[in-house]
Amino acid sequence: MRILVTNDDGIEAEGLWALAQAMSELGPTLIVAPEHAQSGVGTSVTLRRAMNICEVESRVPGVRAYSVDGTPGDCVILGLRRVAKERITLLVSGVNAGANVGNEILVSGTVGATWQGYFRGLNSMAVSLDLQRHPGAPLYTEAARVAKALVQRLSDRIPSGFLLNMNVPNIRLENIAGVALTRVARGAYFKLDDVGEGSARSYQSTLRTDLAPPEHTDMWALVNDMVSITPLEGDLSDHALIEALHPTADELLRDLRGAPA
Repeated sequence: MRILVTNDDGIEAEGLWALAQAMSELGPTLIVAPEHAQSGVGTSVTLRRAMNICEVESRVPGVRAYSVDGTPGDCVILGLRRVAKERITLLVSGVNAGANVGNEILVSGTVGATWQGYFRGLNSMAVSLDLQRHPGAPLYTEAARVAKALVQRLSDRIPSGFLLNMNVPNIRLENIAGVALTRVARGAYFKLDDVGEGSARSYQSTLRTDLAPPEHTDMWALVNDMVSITPLEGDLSDHALIEALHPTADELLRDLRGAPA
């Protein structure tokens, strides 16, 4: 397999290089990552200005690395269309410094990068390390080992064009309580705290302490020190509501035809 690695924490991020090292043990690997941190940009891409791409010194033997002054989505598109010499078969984004679960996956740059691969029919996976619940030294190499093991196990077991969102507790692998196949929890993993005093108010996102997520959700897995693997898909249409709205569409058409000029 030929692998493209990206992230949203930037080309200098330790998690990126740990992931690239692990993926390079599975096949030819290429890094295309943002020049600077791009957390929270989701699937966004850069428009109305030129982007610069620059080869950087690689920390992993045999792995070419490039930085882009754009978003993670830009990195995926440029990596696939301009940098890769051969067809990429797997996109992996991470290892992110912090969990990406619940509603947060809609704005995550880590997950957003994988959507750009998924939209193009590419097997894609996001990998995040939950530093909020276990805030010690980041165990990026451990999380990268989990990602590598999962890729090895996938092989021919699932259809091509998959999208997986993996979250790993920041604990030693021997202390992980299990591996859970999960769905996306409703709600947020973080809360907004007021910090500062007086007129200069500021806000900071912190881990919620009142979490009681439903079983078999991504948040539930992390609360219970399990690896969370959530398959995602891109069909955003509410098919049941489409059926329910058919009479409304017919009535609207009659209203429009009967409306005065």
